[in-house]
Amino acid sequence: MTTTAPGPGPLRIAIQIPAYSPTLDLSGELLSGEIKVGDRVLFSPDNQAGVVSEFELSAENRINLSLTSPIHLAGSALVSHEDDVPVQTDVFLIKLDTPLSKDQILSEDLEVRICTNQISVSVVAPDEALNTHKEITVRCAAVVAVDEYDDLAATGSCELFLDGIEISRGQINMKGYADQRQLRTVRATNITRVNHRVTDEDRRNRFGHTGGVLWLTGLSGSGKSTLAVELETELFNRGYQVYVLDGDNIRHGLNANLGFSPEDRSENIRRVGEVAALFARAGFIAISAFISPYQSDRERARAAADDFHEVFVSADLGVCENRDPKGLYAKARKGEIPDFTGISAPYELPEKPELTVDTGNLSVEQSVQAVLEYVTANFGATPEHPGV
Repeated sequence: MTTTAPGPGPLRIAIQIPAYSPTLDLSGELLSGEIKVGDRVLFSPDNQAGVVSEFELSAENRINLSLTSPIHLAGSALVSHEDDVPVQTDVFLIKLDTPLSKDQILSEDLEVRICTNQISVSVVAPDEALNTHKEITVRCAAVVAVDEYDDLAATGSCELFLDGIEISRGQINMKGYADQRQLRTVRATNITRVNHRVTDEDRRNRFGHTGGVLWLTGLSGSGKSTLAVELETELFNRGYQVYVLDGDNIRHGLNANLGFSPEDRSENIRRVGEVAALFARAGFIAISAFISPYQSDRERARAAADDFHEVFVSADLGVCENRDPKGLYAKARKGEIPDFTGISAPYELPEKPELTVDTGNLSVEQSVQAVLEYVTANFGATPEHPGV
């Protein structure tokens, strides 16, 4: 037996169950596609899979599903076939049916509802010069499963609420943002961590300072690479164990197979975050110089490291474009480089960086000095050079 929803498209069933309850039986709304007994289905965003043992469709496309084995879900989910899945993301753009005011988008009580899932959101980098907003980019309190509106209206539509009252509806667009599904999918099994005999304290005693990650983020042309290599030289001359991981260098080797789509950008940063964390655990100060435009990617890099310091290399778009050391902005303005950060792709400002260096107004020497002082205060001074 096969059941088909009125809406064409891939299988989508919106369900909601009590958080983390193991269950064999679920109920929800069949939004699109078709389902049959024996289908292997995926529950997003939890990435739990199951096999349909039986189902029953009732009025208004309500569907009751039974699975061959229980699954654990965190609450709301979208059911799909494994070969045609929704997007997983915590950030997306909404084209609003009813424009919102400045006060509404800045509220801390803003929520969005997508199918059965209602979740708190905040607006990313709103233009406070505007009194009304027809489009907003929101960051959700957790990863959600959605489709782009142009792909599937049923799961690409949303409603916005303020203090429990609906204030607008909208259409979801992922332009410039990555599908985070691949970043959240763990495929390795039967693995065990190996404990080192050399302790963190042993490394501190040997090197005279702690290891950690200095994560330099900012627009192209903000001076990240220049600051990183100058800082590396100064720290090395002061006796620190230090190494720079630079965006272009990494793409020549480790990440040579990645392009510049939102998904590849996110994977690029995920890999670098893990490598930087390894350097830091070895007792090095790993200086990472990457645009890293997405807040969620920087948060993953932070989570990978035991000691992470976000340094916002701050220079506004005009300054960076005037510098344009690689001629990239000129090409982006001509449309020769798609998905270019700051022009045709977003850059999310750091929310709470440990350090901000205003390279738009400071000289290279002043910028380096600011970070040197930060390193001495947070990583310790080496015996050879107790002061900066």
